[in-house]
Amino acid sequence: MGFSSSPELVRLLEGLFYQQIELTRQGIRLPLAGRAGNLKPVIFSLTDTGRALGILARSGAWNELVMLSRAFLERAINVCYLLVCDDTEYECYFRHTKQKAYRLLNRQLTSAVGSVTVSVENAPAPSSIPGLEEALESFTSSKGKEINRWTKTNLVDRIEVICSRSPVNAFVFLCALCAIYQDASEALHATLYGCTFHVGIWSPGKQGHGLDAIDEWNLGTVSFLFLVFGYLLEAVISMLGEYGELGATVEDSARASRRATRAYRDAAKVAETPRDA
Repeated sequence: MGFSSSPELVRLLEGLFYQQIELTRQGIRLPLAGRAGNLKPVIFSLTDTGRALGILARSGAWNELVMLSRAFLERAINVCYLLVCDDTEYECYFRHTKQKAYRLLNRQLTSAVGSVTVSVENAPAPSSIPGLEEALESFTSSKGKEINRWTKTNLVDRIEVICSRSPVNAFVFLCALCAIYQDASEALHATLYGCTFHVGIWSPGKQGHGLDAIDEWNLGTVSFLFLVFGYLLEAVISMLGEYGELGATVEDSARASRRATRAYRDAAKVAETPRDA
């Protein structure tokens, strides 16, 4: 993905990405009004996922890094979307959680080879929990089956809503979605491609063999992910600025993004020089 990176660039971009994580956490420690205040647990989970990405990168767990990148991306998209979407969508997000938590008190799996049930004794009746009956009905189909997705709006359409209702750059979201989502999905589903794409055997530009060559091949991917995911956190922070006094935090975040952009561009120019000479 992109040019051949270097360990030094990866460390620099990781450091700036971690700076964005800490700035995001700094932001949610402050009073935030309305939706932003209600979404603090989701935003905190986003930063935790970001920290985990750094751990995977430092340990050379390239495949797992891409898998978890999908979770980071979807959480970032959801946070931004929930800050600007219609009230009906916003309410669906929380209503889905209420009914899902209740359904999971009684889990059952049946197959031709047997069945398994895990349930909680003395679970409360839905009528005893305000709003639960409505939530269960909202996420039950006409055939009586559970509706698993909290929204019918796909990720691309969520990005369109975000960018039409905020100054966020659509390219950052779309670039991240295009770059990792399919690889991450294949890895999660354990297809042959998904289990092996990170070693570069399906990529024509791959050079060399062995573990060192694999690590070198993946440095470009990791550099790109830290760069783009830093941009996503900048988008989150800038949108949170509409709900609280985050002026200095927003400025520090934008500054970190500019520094990451300069470092990435400079490294790309250096990488291109031998071919252009």
